[in-house]
Formats: sequence, structure tokens, C-alpha cells
Amino acid sequence: MTYTRTKQLAYLSERPLTPLSQVAVAVAVTLVKWDERRRTRVALSQLDDHLLKDVGLNRDDALDEARRVFWRT
Repeated sequence: MTYTRTKQLAYLSERPLTPLSQVAVAVAVTLVKWDERRRTRVALSQLDDHLLKDVGLNRDDALDEARRVFWRT
């Protein structure tokens, strides 16, 4: 029997995650956040002065942010 996407999502919302699954999801979410921070900080460090001015930053502020470690907000 094939399920539509809607039925699959409804099934997941009716059934709570096991504790191990909750931990796995929390770890996955954290890793995604860290990767996003890393990628955006690398991109920020590569912007030229004109683009930095457009977003309201100067070179020093951008480099300070880019040097932050990915696990820090």
C-alpha cells in the first residue's frame, strides 16, 4: 500500500519520538546550526567592502565575526 506525503506526515505527528530519536534529532539540529554558522561566517569574510557597507558592517567587524568559532552564537 502506498501512502501519500500528507498521510506520512500525519503519521509522524501522531506518534511521539522515542528518547533516543529525540536525542538524535537534537544532535542533527545542532550540527545543522553549526554548519550554517560556519558557512555564513566564511561568506562574510569574503565580502568586499562595498557589500559590507550595504549590510552596515566595516571590514574589522566582519573579520571579528568571521573569526568566531562555529559553536558560539
